[in-house]
Amino acid sequence: MIMRKLLFYFCKMITKRAAAVFIVVCLSGNLYAQENDNILKLGLLPNLSHMEILQTFSPFIKALENETKMSVKAISGKDYSAVIEMLKNKEIDVCPLGGISLLAAADTFGVKIFARTLETIRPDKPPNEAYHSVIITRKDSGINSLEYLKGKRFSFTDPKSSSGFLFPMVALIRHSIRLENLGKVVYVKKHPNSLLAVFNRQTDAGALSEDIFIRGTGVNPNELKVLWKSEPIMRGPWVARNDFPDEKLAIVKSAFLNISRQKDAKQIFAKSFIKGFVPAKMSDYDNFRDVMKLKASLEK
Repeated sequence: MIMRKLLFYFCKMITKRAAAVFIVVCLSGNLYAQENDNILKLGLLPNLSHMEILQTFSPFIKALENETKMSVKAISGKDYSAVIEMLKNKEIDVCPLGGISLLAAADTFGVKIFARTLETIRPDKPPNEAYHSVIITRKDSGINSLEYLKGKRFSFTDPKSSSGFLFPMVALIRHSIRLENLGKVVYVKKHPNSLLAVFNRQTDAGALSEDIFIRGTGVNPNELKVLWKSEPIMRGPWVARNDFPDEKLAIVKSAFLNISRQKDAKQIFAKSFIKGFVPAKMSDYDNFRDVMKLKASLEK
């Protein structure tokens, strides 16, 4: 009889403790979820150095934290593919992409587009929604048109770059020049690297964003010339991962647009060529898909 009572008491204590542990675990899970909900993981493209990213985006990140009441964690990928992979693996919540990477992400795992970048070529110029791709060479290269590029050394930025690869590659194919018709081809990742490669005679010609060419950082632009210039290209989209909560995305989108309209927006974006954001939709980038289809058809 005594043994039965002891056994009953022991089982009762275990049950209470198990229930207590269960409650603690549930509360801990809820607290973790709440804490995680208050963090916004912001992915960034690697077109700037780590120090430049800090200088350029710090005021915007601070403004974003004030607007969203979230803690913003900035994470930079080593290239376009790395950023896409981080978005796919939920390592980041939102990030900017190029037109090609937008379509790649949308087609493979889905994304939610919510804004487009407004950017200026130079501080004294007004911001705009579009830019151009260019193919450049040195004025003393003896290269006067795209046809002269056969067998020449050529620099692209990244295979997933719109202005650093897709648009100029289509232009080359239209002039009967495929990758195998070029000489040594190098992918230099960043647009300024392509500019420097041409200027320093490491390549004979190169593709890059016209913005970077006009800024001409580290080169004498009078020694360079443009062989080809693209149609207007819509500036980069900002997207969220596909399972990012809609109510949270609405807060983030509103913050992006509100910051762009703030009285101190000039100060927030003072150290950046980015000057604000406008709403975006997938159809804004239909011409990228058209160019990709054209590239595929021309390569057959």
